[in-house]
Amino acid sequence: MAVLRNPALADMEIKMGESRAHAVRKHAHPELCLGFVEKGSSTIRCRALNNTMTEGQAILIPPGAVHLCCPEDPERFNFTMIHISPAWFTRSFSMNPSDFLPGIAGIRRDLDRQRRHFTKRFASVADSMTLESEALCFIGAI
Repeated sequence: MAVLRNPALADMEIKMGESRAHAVRKHAHPELCLGFVEKGSSTIRCRALNNTMTEGQAILIPPGAVHLCCPEDPERFNFTMIHISPAWFTRSFSMNPSDFLPGIAGIRRDLDRQRRHFTKRFASVADSMTLESEALCFIGAI
């Protein structure tokens, strides 16, 4: 699993990889999480949510929400997960992410392109104003 961090936007972390490590155990994250299926599909259980997520879909998982990811075929499942500090999200959007419900939604092609662009820039950009501005635009669009 690749973990991307950028000191210019320390309130975020991006994890990319396969789901073998989390495939059969419940876990939670202290951050707000936005997950994207890159390849394959997975059943997601989080609170009352119990759905299958496939390529082209995104999931929102509130901070501290215990969830279980069960890929249909762990050998063919890849994902990207953006972890966002609840404090940064609240400052940026005047909303408490702990109030959110978990949910899965389709992601528009243009927004998926923007997410991929943001992920690449996150790994390389040191200009905090530019990167934070891009984060606000991308996350605000979801």
